[in-house]
Amino acid sequence: MVLAVTTDLTNITTAESTTNWGLIGTGGGLAVEPDYYVQGSNCISVPVSGNNKKKGGEYDFVTGGGTALDFTASGAQENDLLYMWIRCSTVQLIKTIAAGGGGIRLTDGAGNWSEWYIFGSDFGFDDITGFKCFVIDPTTTPSNTSGTLDLSDVNLLGAFIETSTTAKGQNLGIDRISHGRGVIRGTGTATTGLGFKDLADWDYSTDRTNRYGMMTVREGKIFCQCKVVIGDDSGTLATTFTSNDETLVWTTPLYHDGANRVAAVPDADEDGANYWGLEIVGNGTGATNVTIGTLVGSDDGRSGTTFEVSENAELTTPARQEWRFVGDDGNVDSVDVYGSTFRNCERASPDNAIDFNGLVTADKVYACTFDACGRIDFGACEVRNSTILNSFTDTNDGAVIWDADTDVEGCSFLNNTHSIVFEASTGTPFTFTELAFNPTALAIRNEIAVTDVTVNIVDGDTPTAEDASGSTTTIISTKTITITVQDTSKVAIVGARAIVMRDALVAHTSGAGNTAGDADLVLTATIENDTPTTGTVEVLDISVPTPPQVYRYVSYTGSTFTFPAEVTFACTGGGTGQLLQDTVNDFTALDIVRGDTVRNVTDGSWANVKTITDSDNIVTTELQGGSDNTWTSGDTYSFHRLATTLVSGTDQVRLTYMNDVTNGSGVVTASVPNPSDTTMRVFVRANEPGGTDYIDQDDTVAFTAANGLTRTFTLDVDTVSTS
Repeated sequence: MVLAVTTDLTNITTAESTTNWGLIGTGGGLAVEPDYYVQGSNCISVPVSGNNKKKGGEYDFVTGGGTALDFTASGAQENDLLYMWIRCSTVQLIKTIAAGGGGIRLTDGAGNWSEWYIFGSDFGFDDITGFKCFVIDPTTTPSNTSGTLDLSDVNLLGAFIETSTTAKGQNLGIDRISHGRGVIRGTGTATTGLGFKDLADWDYSTDRTNRYGMMTVREGKIFCQCKVVIGDDSGTLATTFTSNDETLVWTTPLYHDGANRVAAVPDADEDGANYWGLEIVGNGTGATNVTIGTLVGSDDGRSGTTFEVSENAELTTPARQEWRFVGDDGNVDSVDVYGSTFRNCERASPDNAIDFNGLVTADKVYACTFDACGRIDFGACEVRNSTILNSFTDTNDGAVIWDADTDVEGCSFLNNTHSIVFEASTGTPFTFTELAFNPTALAIRNEIAVTDVTVNIVDGDTPTAEDASGSTTTIISTKTITITVQDTSKVAIVGARAIVMRDALVAHTSGAGNTAGDADLVLTATIENDTPTTGTVEVLDISVPTPPQVYRYVSYTGSTFTFPAEVTFACTGGGTGQLLQDTVNDFTALDIVRGDTVRNVTDGSWANVKTITDSDNIVTTELQGGSDNTWTSGDTYSFHRLATTLVSGTDQVRLTYMNDVTNGSGVVTASVPNPSDTTMRVFVRANEPGGTDYIDQDDTVAFTAANGLTRTFTLDVDTVSTS
């Protein structure tokens, strides 16, 4: 299938006849030209020859039945651009662009006119000998005038050349003239992998029906001077769009304003919307799904598309047009971008040049390169194995804005003044996972005024930060512990528990005031800075040291661990010393995991969770320390609160790097902040109720600040145990 394509351009003339055409200059010769044309089957041609001979043709839009064009603010054509196809077969014989070798003229109802010099013997057509579509903004400063053009009353539109010597033939051709914002839109289903070619083929159609000049194909590349929109945001149409190995280059047209060569099209209109760019939009009814490139494996990509804004070396003002990518207007179903390149895609700070902000966590950006682009907002999409380099943002910004939704891992930041910028503290501590920075110095710019920010570095480079507005950035480098557990057939063991702690046990004791029911745990000494920011601690009540109580913590400061929010309800059934029942609240939906310590508030006993059997039942270790040590209907249970009152300086606390169970792949991981070379003790057991019993293993393993710790344990089945 092929896309349905539309444009906002309005036709002024297709130049198929001389009706309503007039001559610029003197000497006659304006004619219908059937021998060369770009659209339809004819164009208008004019012979121009001689030294200082200026001549051309212009179309009277009003006499032709149209209403005078109004390009002024609030006018009917406000923010419109003018597109005009022009051919000059004697480029070498016309004057330079600065001298007015070739241009566009607009004339109002009173005969006042303005000209824009757009080409000459030294610039404009390069090696192109045929037609070229030129684009100007009529509100820019003209190159030459006669009187004062009334932009609210434009009647005639045309083109001219001025020769510097004798020239032969009908050497000036003028074809289709259009006006509009320059938007081309595709909806429906694109040809597989050729979505942008569908757009270009429509615009530069083989039957010569359209030929608006927004997208043309040369040497396999699609050259654009427009905004490309994918999807329907005003109706209910569905869109399925794919692109592979395509290259789009947005040009930067210029003209000579009488003093310098300057951009012919402004970066944005009076409302701040960019003229050039790529937008993906939807409507919430018809599904909009866009895939650019091909997924490789689980987090890589290939055969993507290149999006580039060309630099115009002839400009004496900024050498390329601003450009903006909007990946989702909030109504798009999916956008996945693989193996693609964005180059020279910039927009003035602080706006985002590349904005994936509407994308959700299911959307992917894999193996992409962002080279010399403006600021990027990846939104919540998953970004992996990508490179952001040579950012065009200024010294007060960053290549990527990072916030609570950002999910960027395994990416490289190269040669950026600042690679990351923070503008809001929501979501701190932020985590940088496997990110490479070169340089690392001042890779972060913190623009937050008040709230301090913490950055946890997981298995990547450790950058430094520039705190620009008052708050402080704390960088905590981390490395990963990865434990894999398998059986002798190398089949993953799911649910195996791995406990990792220092080999040289650092003894901690309970501080004062640790009372049953407390929401935190106080130690007598400061907590080491390589303790994970979240994790578990083991408490040994010396009066009943086995098993240890196990508590998860969500943060720590100084010598105090803070537990998660309490989970507390009442038993609804008569259980036993090991069976906790609650048919009202769903255990599987609560913040409870295997190993958590649970307190029977009613009788003062406690136990650890062995198995969450289902939504209504939990199997625990034997209750102990209470008046009847039984889960009785009506008893109140409590998670994430101290189970017993501890004795200061006597009862012990063990800090662990890991105390968790393996996932479906037999793997469990934990992050260690501020790592240093050390040895760790690893305990692995897999003997949960209802499963196969394996023989426990423990070992002393080296942990390095450079690489962390990775270890695989192979467990033998315990053929003796009867548990």
